[in-house]
Amino acid sequence: MNNRIIKLWQAEFTRIFLSSILILIPNIAFSVKIIIVMLLDRLDCSSEYYPKKGPMLISNTKICRTLEYQLADKMGDITCYTLLWLYYLIYVDSAEVLKKYITFWFFVRVIGTVLLERTREMKWIIYFPNIFLESLLVISILQDLDYTYEEYQGLYIILLFLVIIIKIIIEIIMHGSKI
Repeated sequence: MNNRIIKLWQAEFTRIFLSSILILIPNIAFSVKIIIVMLLDRLDCSSEYYPKKGPMLISNTKICRTLEYQLADKMGDITCYTLLWLYYLIYVDSAEVLKKYITFWFFVRVIGTVLLERTREMKWIIYFPNIFLESLLVISILQDLDYTYEEYQGLYIILLFLVIIIKIIIEIIMHGSKI
């Protein structure tokens, strides 16, 4: 295995390890945990330093455009998302309808990732978009602000609908050319 693949997987394992520790730390708002997990996703091919640097700030950026990167990144995503999803289901007091909504989008992304892994075709990432993470963030922020679902159902519906539309557009822009 060449050095760039090793560095890529080191970035993913570091991201998963740090996310795991973070999620277990008590007294941190769930929305803050989600934001930090999102920032940890920048350990590999972040738009802030890409294309100047590659995974874990190595100089080879060609890996960031490869299927190897996509596979490693999506496996890191699913691992971190699983931790967030389980934390949300077990520890976050939330309306049952929201937990079902989040669970639906979690499994949509898991299915897309499994299909990507098995077929190595990027189209599955577009057909099964990542709506889970941003939806979870919107829900947790609203709950942190004491906007209960029962009282502000319309606001939840509008914001979550916007997340769906925006994320589908982003997935098409990011991965559409790779189909």
